[in-house]
Amino acid sequence: IIHYILSKTCIGLRLKAVGENPQAADTLGVNVFRVRILATMFGGAMAGLAGAYLGVDWGGRFVSYMSAGRGFIALASIIIGGWNPLTTLLASFTFGFFDALQMNLAQIYSAIVPPQLFHMIPYIATVIVFSLFFKKAKPPSAIAIPYRREV
Repeated sequence: IIHYILSKTCIGLRLKAVGENPQAADTLGVNVFRVRILATMFGGAMAGLAGAYLGVDWGGRFVSYMSAGRGFIALASIIIGGWNPLTTLLASFTFGFFDALQMNLAQIYSAIVPPQLFHMIPYIATVIVFSLFFKKAKPPSAIAIPYRREV
């Protein structure tokens, strides 16, 4: 759905234009400030929903380190996916596999090997995959660059 919205709709194309070249988007009549603010609000709302889901998943209570570095893994998935929703989904599934693997291995071999060793698997896999794909990832041209309209 996200891939379709970003590549086939007017909203998605405006969002991409603002991220790649805000001056050109502004020249075409796109309100760069409005698009950036709405995109930031949407991203914050999605992060809030994810945090609420995480709290519900942990039995409706707060536990220290409940996210356990998964934000780092999510950012790595986006970068490895090259800011493309489909390849980011593939990267997320890969890291989800490693997370499930560490849980299963920790349960099976906890009598032989300390489970903390297995808990490192998703993070080690993230660092390895990130180091392999980091050079190929191309971020949007205007990411984290403030836009100032020229008069």
